[in-house]
Amino acid sequence: MKPYLFRLEQECEHLAATEYIYEIGTFHYNWHRDLEILVILKGSVEVCTENKLFFLEEDDVILINSNEGHATFSKTPESVAFLFRLDPDFLEKYIPGYQYICFKLRTDAESKNMFSYCLIRKYMAQMIIAKMKEPLEDELLFRSAFYGLLNLLTKEFSHKESKNLLGLEKSTTDIHKIILYIEEHYREKLSLDEVAEYFGYNSSYFSQMFRSSVGINFYEFLTRRRLREAVRELDRTNKKILDIANDTGFPNLKAFNTRFRELFERTPSEYRSSLKQVRVRDSLNYKQAYINAGNAEITEKLNQYASFNELPFSYPVTLQEASAPSQTSSAFSQKTEKTLDDVSRQLTELSSKLKALKNTHL
Repeated sequence: MKPYLFRLEQECEHLAATEYIYEIGTFHYNWHRDLEILVILKGSVEVCTENKLFFLEEDDVILINSNEGHATFSKTPESVAFLFRLDPDFLEKYIPGYQYICFKLRTDAESKNMFSYCLIRKYMAQMIIAKMKEPLEDELLFRSAFYGLLNLLTKEFSHKESKNLLGLEKSTTDIHKIILYIEEHYREKLSLDEVAEYFGYNSSYFSQMFRSSVGINFYEFLTRRRLREAVRELDRTNKKILDIANDTGFPNLKAFNTRFRELFERTPSEYRSSLKQVRVRDSLNYKQAYINAGNAEITEKLNQYASFNELPFSYPVTLQEASAPSQTSSAFSQKTEKTLDDVSRQLTELSSKLKALKNTHL
């Protein structure tokens, strides 16, 4: 069974986009030039970006801007996300000064069901449904949803910044090296001062640079990296909790239990018993765990998103509805025919009365 995944590249239009559904691991840091929209389909996820922590639940949506460092952290086993990425150069012919455009888009419990956010989920679902349709892709549905999404983003969620958001890639190079260094030494006793000195930075500047780039401070990042490995050990070994704490760089068992409970809202032992197939990946050799298109739960979720009605009636947009007649459209058609019949009858009666009145005067 093929995964929920498509990639689209058209050099003549400077169009490069991808969309997929995947299981979020316990911790992964990333940055790239693309715009990224993330929708949580299942579970609970912590997103570190914009120098802040955001907690997302099912149906929440967040947009990550170009060159914006971000990390996802699954707080529950088997959390699933729906992701869309677009090379911002495609916007050049539509938005003057697109390099300075920033998007602000994030939902919470109160806003996630607002009309615009329902439309975002609808367009994203329609795009992947169109691309997954067999035997032939539905290109018209894809294009309609794709341009609908871009129009919505630019009209309702964009504003202009004073800095060029696409010219910040050089500043991420050092952060990348620092992340790799932490990956290699997180089991050791690391301090901010030691790492800053190793890379030739003043400690104060290093701390500010790290937080502004990654979204959390150095020690929070280090703790999450250690906890990612701890979850791996809980899932794949029979090691004692104390041994796992020692092997992943925590100073003692109490510190390990405290931080674990803060982030996962349960003890390591409780988490171990709840684990089934949680995806814990090594970011040095990172690979996505894509969801197969045969997953009934996710397919139902996509169809729910794609069926959101903007008008009193709509055309079929889900995988199941694509080949079935629309009850709503049929009902609308029947109602329209009845209305036209009534109008026609009334006009006939009015015409007869006018003729009778004319004959009376004659």
